Amino acid sequence: MSEQKDQNEAACGGSALTAELGADFGNAEERYLREMIAMLHESYTKAAKPYFDRLAMIYALRPAPRMFVSKEMYEAKNG
Repeated sequence: MSEQKDQNEAACGGSALTAELGADFGNAEERYLREMIAMLHESYTKAAKPYFDRLAMIYALRPAPRMFVSKEMYEAKNG
C-alpha cells in the first residue's frame, strides 16, 4: 500500500518534488494554488451573478398557485 502511495505521489509531483526542493516550495506552491482557486471562484461568481439575478426575477414573477375549494369545504368554513 505504501509503495503504491509513493508511486502516486511521484507521478503527481507530490512528496518527491517537495523533498527535492524543500518544504518551503511545497507550501508556496500550495498557497499559490489556493489563491488561484479563490480568484477563479470569485471571478466565476461575479460572471454568474447576472444569470442568477435574472432567474430569481423570473421566479418572482410567477403567479401564485391557485387554490381550489370545494363547495362543501366552503360551506363548512363559512357555515
